[in-house]
Amino acid sequence: MQSVLPLEAETNKGEKEMNSEGIFSSFKVTLTGLMTQIKKLDTISQNVANADRAPDKAGNIYHKKIVLDHNVKKNSVGFDDEMVTSMKRSRKQHLQRNEDTALNKKRNDAKIEVIEIEGEKQVYNPLHPRADKNGYVNMPNVNMVEEMVDLMSASRAYEANLSVMQAAKQMAKKTLKI
Repeated sequence: MQSVLPLEAETNKGEKEMNSEGIFSSFKVTLTGLMTQIKKLDTISQNVANADRAPDKAGNIYHKKIVLDHNVKKNSVGFDDEMVTSMKRSRKQHLQRNEDTALNKKRNDAKIEVIEIEGEKQVYNPLHPRADKNGYVNMPNVNMVEEMVDLMSASRAYEANLSVMQAAKQMAKKTLKI
């Protein structure tokens, strides 16, 4: 049987107090965020680099890539998870099934997937060697404006994760001084 620590513990005064998973748990969460943003930045740079790439001799075209972060939904605690957790905490007989609750979920399993978005855009360029009889060339489905917005967003998210890492590091240092 798996031991589960409650998220909240009741003090002798009847007040609720938060239990910590450990002083370094914030580092794991932030590191997952940093890895995700690095992967997004790398994927965006590939898209930008190949935005104007013409099809090869075989007709293969570069397809836009995006990063799917499976951590977001899996690690978020929703209303249903909180309800199940509180019901189990109040009385174990409420829920007899052994199901995953917010307390039992493994956190920080880095599940980042890069997928290709099928599709292409047709650009009118009758002088291009790969143009069809109507003068159109199939080009990658990369929109530079979207890529720049995604680049700025990923960059800001990376900076935010770095700030959290720095704050956690400072708190850990101060804690060790006590």
